[in-house]
Amino acid sequence: MVVTPQQAKETLMRRNRTVLRELEKKIDAALTGGDTGRDICIDVRDVGRNINGTVLDSLLSAYRKAGWQVKYESDQRDGDFLRFSYNSRGRI
Repeated sequence: MVVTPQQAKETLMRRNRTVLRELEKKIDAALTGGDTGRDICIDVRDVGRNINGTVLDSLLSAYRKAGWQVKYESDQRDGDFLRFSYNSRGRI
C-alpha cells in the first residue's frame, strides 16, 4: 500500500500529539515536585528522546502560555535540558 502525503502528515501529527501528552505528564510531575523558589531543570533524556522541532515548539508554547518562563538549553557536556522558572508574583 502506498502512503499519500496527507496520510503521512496525519500519522506524524498523531504521533506528535501522543509524544506531547506523554512529555507533559513527565514535566508536570517534575514541576510539581520541585522547589518553587528556584529554577527547575529537567534533563531532556528524562522526558523522552522523541522530541522533534514541532513537539518542542508546541511544548515551549504551552508552558509559556501557562505562565512559565521556559528555555531549551543545549550543553554538550551535561546534555540538553529544559529550564523552567517563574517569579513569586506569578509574573514573568
